[in-house]
Amino acid sequence: QDAGSAHPDCLQIYGGVDGVTIRGASFHDCEDSFIGAYPDFGDIRNVVVESSTFRNITDHTYWLSQWGQEGHSYRCDGIAIRGNTFDPNNPSGLEPYSPLRTECWNMVVEGNTFLGSGPGQSVCNNWHQAWNAVWRDNTFKRGGACSTG
Repeated sequence: QDAGSAHPDCLQIYGGVDGVTIRGASFHDCEDSFIGAYPDFGDIRNVVVESSTFRNITDHTYWLSQWGQEGHSYRCDGIAIRGNTFDPNNPSGLEPYSPLRTECWNMVVEGNTFLGSGPGQSVCNNWHQAWNAVWRDNTFKRGGACSTG
């Protein structure tokens, strides 16, 4: 991991994406996050991640998945994360039971099961106000109050 390089995520999206579905995938043992999506080289739009399993973060993981627009050249919009299972399974991680980072426009996070804890309500309120991110009908096995929507 070099400070000048991109995140060592399992899957990276850096722009120029419109209309992609990731379904029934399995991500495990990811270094920084399972999916890192940043619109550096083009817009990221209409991405669906569903019915997938995310398991075993490493000791260096900050977020289960990062979707971030702030500070990037283009826009990310219309992302749906639904029906997935997130199992960080590592109490030694930097943020061992961290949530998804939902800083793209109009994200919907629904019907997922988080075996770790979820974000607090204040974090979700901030994401909702800043980005119109909606969290609904998710299950947090170790607590979490994210219920905007």
